[in-house]
Amino acid sequence: MGRPKSSASQEAFIYEKYFGGLGPKAIANLLEQHFPEPLSLRTVERKCAEFKKSRTPQNELLSSPFRWERMDEAGIPWEAGQYLMGLRAWFMAQEVTPTFRQMKWCWRVHSTNAKLAYETVHALALQAEEIEFNPHKDPMALTEALTQLGERKTEPSADDKALKLTTWGEAVIRARSTGNKFRIWNYNLNLIPDSYLGE
Repeated sequence: MGRPKSSASQEAFIYEKYFGGLGPKAIANLLEQHFPEPLSLRTVERKCAEFKKSRTPQNELLSSPFRWERMDEAGIPWEAGQYLMGLRAWFMAQEVTPTFRQMKWCWRVHSTNAKLAYETVHALALQAEEIEFNPHKDPMALTEALTQLGERKTEPSADDKALKLTTWGEAVIRARSTGNKFRIWNYNLNLIPDSYLGE
């Protein structure tokens, strides 16, 4: 039996690790640790070559770890600084290193509905990243989810289908995780944000 065909979740993992500075062999080893049916080294090498061809300075910046002092280069307004530094502290507590792309989408989601908790913002921002990465996803899914949440008077619940972590989202979090062992987050969307995060 041969290796599986490329999947969006494994491609997302390869993308994150490639732009994080890892080479094909290291990425292939990590795929074997994190996926039951990992892609072959040859497929990883091919994907890395594709990403290298599409590499631009802006794409590299958006895929790099978030740094406050470079927000303007990534197209993030300075007024987002206080919120994003609190969000970054939340990410670090979750053992995840946020990228500029992730923080840019989090800011856009927060700007649309400032009452959403960090976990909800993150879940929706992951959907936006997935739509950006995968053109086959429904481009209106995020707009619909934000509209539905904006019409509510209550906080979202963990049962909301619009906020479920997809396999693509799980792969991205797995790739950005700074912990030794990836742990799947159980989104508890009724959490009150921690007071130290500026809420």
